[in-house]
Amino acid sequence: MDLNHTIVPSHDKVAASAWIADILGLTLVPPTGHFAPVRVNEQLTLDFDDAENVAHHHYAFHVSDGEFDAIFERVRAQGINTAVARRPTRIWRSTIGVGAAASTSEIWMATAGSC
Repeated sequence: MDLNHTIVPSHDKVAASAWIADILGLTLVPPTGHFAPVRVNEQLTLDFDDAENVAHHHYAFHVSDGEFDAIFERVRAQGINTAVARRPTRIWRSTIGVGAAASTSEIWMATAGSC
């Protein structure tokens, strides 16, 4: 059994999906219905949807050291506030999005040595 998709509520699905795809180096998928999907891997999409009230959500990604460094550089280039623990844990946390793309979700990333 594989997880196929999860719906990510946001104040602006187009801005939020574009932002997370850019930060994580993922691919935007053409809209399906009223969702703005982001392809995470062959099985999984994050399907962004507009919502007035956005509750707190938590998303965690296991990434390689190289992926972590590339993602973290994109985060720093945007001046996003983060909480970071470097090696050996290498965990990064940030509220998803900025401006119109902001939500109360968090993304966490960890490399192999931290799991």
